[in-house]
Amino acid sequence: MEGRVKRFGIAKYGPPLIAGLAAACVIGLLELALPTYLKELDFRISDRMHQLRGPIKQDPRLVHVDVDDASVRALGRWPWPRGLDARVVDTLRGLGVRAIVFDVFFPRPTSSKEDPKNANDAAFTKALSSMGNVYLGSVLALTLGSAEESDEEGSGRLEMNYPDELMSRFTAPLPETVPLQLYSGTPRLLPMEAFARAARGIGHASATKDSDGTIRRNPLLVRLKDRLFPALSFRVALDILESDLSKVSLAPDAVIVRDVLFPGERVRKSLRIPVDDHGRLTVNFADKWDVAFKHKSVKDLLEEAEDPAKRSELEQDFKEAVVLFSVSATGSGDMGAVPLEPSYPLNGVHMNMINNILTRQFLVESRMATGIVQLLVMGIGVAILSIWLKPYVYFFVATGTIGAYVGVACVSFMQFGRILPVAPVVLVGMLSGTGILTYRYAAGEREKQKTRAALSPYFAPAVVEMILSDDMDRLMGGQRKELTILFSDIAQFTSLCEGVEPEMVQKVLQEYFNEMTRIGFNHRGTLDKFIGDGMLWFFGDPVPQEDHAVRAAFTALDMQAAMRPLREKWKREGRPELAMRIGINTGTVLVGNMGSEARMEYTVMGDAVNLASRVEGANKPFHTEIMLTERTLSMVKEAVEWRELDMLRVKGKKQGVAVFEVMAKKGELADLKRQVVAVYNQGLLAYKQRDWSGALVAFQQALALDKTDGPSQLYFERSKDFLKHPPPADWDGVYEMKSK
Repeated sequence: MEGRVKRFGIAKYGPPLIAGLAAACVIGLLELALPTYLKELDFRISDRMHQLRGPIKQDPRLVHVDVDDASVRALGRWPWPRGLDARVVDTLRGLGVRAIVFDVFFPRPTSSKEDPKNANDAAFTKALSSMGNVYLGSVLALTLGSAEESDEEGSGRLEMNYPDELMSRFTAPLPETVPLQLYSGTPRLLPMEAFARAARGIGHASATKDSDGTIRRNPLLVRLKDRLFPALSFRVALDILESDLSKVSLAPDAVIVRDVLFPGERVRKSLRIPVDDHGRLTVNFADKWDVAFKHKSVKDLLEEAEDPAKRSELEQDFKEAVVLFSVSATGSGDMGAVPLEPSYPLNGVHMNMINNILTRQFLVESRMATGIVQLLVMGIGVAILSIWLKPYVYFFVATGTIGAYVGVACVSFMQFGRILPVAPVVLVGMLSGTGILTYRYAAGEREKQKTRAALSPYFAPAVVEMILSDDMDRLMGGQRKELTILFSDIAQFTSLCEGVEPEMVQKVLQEYFNEMTRIGFNHRGTLDKFIGDGMLWFFGDPVPQEDHAVRAAFTALDMQAAMRPLREKWKREGRPELAMRIGINTGTVLVGNMGSEARMEYTVMGDAVNLASRVEGANKPFHTEIMLTERTLSMVKEAVEWRELDMLRVKGKKQGVAVFEVMAKKGELADLKRQVVAVYNQGLLAYKQRDWSGALVAFQQALALDKTDGPSQLYFERSKDFLKHPPPADWDGVYEMKSK
């Protein structure tokens, strides 16, 4: 028993597990073979989420001071004399700013030809010293590898450096254990030493691009030989939070800053900044460049600072502000693609990084281990759903599950800043669902072939197809329906078989049943059962048929037509010549799967079934082949040639039952037979009116046309008998059958 349970479990859950694991493995191999394809697809999806999300909270202290086109027209072509830069610094200091961040570079002294006395550089140095909190940008050549590899790649290019004591001011010692694969940097553009000594801090302004050329992440810390060099934005944020580089530590998925104090808070705490494996912060862009944060052009800044009417408002805007000085004039070249815009002034990257840290609005990407778990859960989960659902329902549920995951990913990004992998997980779900559907289809087809082969000898094709289509609810139990019942039997079968070898009887019956079954199935009838040499058919179920009565009548006619060549064949072969009688009745029956727990069969039950059997037997005295009841006639009279036979009181019935003979399909009755029927109908009318003499004359005329006409023979004998011995006055015209 335990073994059977285990095998059942494997058979049930094995294919979905295999489909899910296989889908995850295929997508995993695809990521290995095409490492950028799925990643870039995921980039585009997360970019779209970024765009749909809308703006996020922005620290009101952050202000852009832009060297824009208007400033260039008013103050001259960039780069400006450093005396003008000094004027901007002094103006901002006078307005009460907290910090000034230069996203422009000052690597070399002003040319002696332009400034023989070096007055501009001196003025700028003095302005930096006076301001105190000025941060200068630098450019590093970044590589993923050791500092030595970085040096080799940069050989032949100028490397700038400071004295150790100065460099130590702007960097921190490299920890003994570094849990991140940090970028290594080689200085390419550093502020000239005089400016560096006057500045509060220096940081790199280098950017890293993803494989599609878009900037989404920037390193917070870079390895500079045996030191850690901060990003310009990170250096500024540390001072604003009243911490420093000595309080920075590294974790496998974060840069941790201890002892920070956020504005408006009294308790110092540790700040955990999520980063990727290379120490890069995923930038959470606040909005498009021109609408994110406050912007003031240098031209307007200088003019309004000298205008007493505007200076007070300017002081309010810049009080305790963190100012980012950068160039945004046309042709500045410092442009690139970011998630929100294809052409974005890259100084905005630094401002957004500062905003992310100060407002603690971080984007957190899923780690590799988490991504693998998500792939497996999606792949196996989608496949396992197929165990309980029908294929067409499963398709919509699986699609909904995958869509729900996409929805969860969107909510996760927009509400919680969590970036979940979408492309690979969706592809795994689709591949898993397609795989399990393909498997189920193939396995189902194999099972259907086996089931069809096993059931076809016992069930009509319609029943077999219903079983195979899983529509078992209609087959189980019983339901009341109006159907047409056809009952057939071989006339005088017992006497015909006397003295005949059983093997020959079996062969004749098999040939007979094969032909009759073929005809019944052609008319989409359901073969209920074989009853000795008889057959029970019904029409109108399990496949609904509006014309079930016509199908039954045509089946009977085609069966009788097929008997003629069969009898000729049997006669030539010296076999018994069988004759068949058919009774048809339409009525309400109980149809469905019935029987015992040990054996069930799809069958019909009810009085209408019994009446069909009685009507079949009533053919005998009339010498007719097909007899049907009044209800059936009402449904087929426009499709067949028929005549009224009698009003019978069959055994087990108190009320008389009108019965009729079906002779041919509409328009196919022979002319002689049509004449016989016309004279027969005259005799039947006289018979009903108790005109026995008139009836005798009519039936005699009918027999003169066709002496084999059974109904005319029967009524001729009855009329002759009633002429001698009339029935009582209250006779209702009903003839009572003495046998079944």
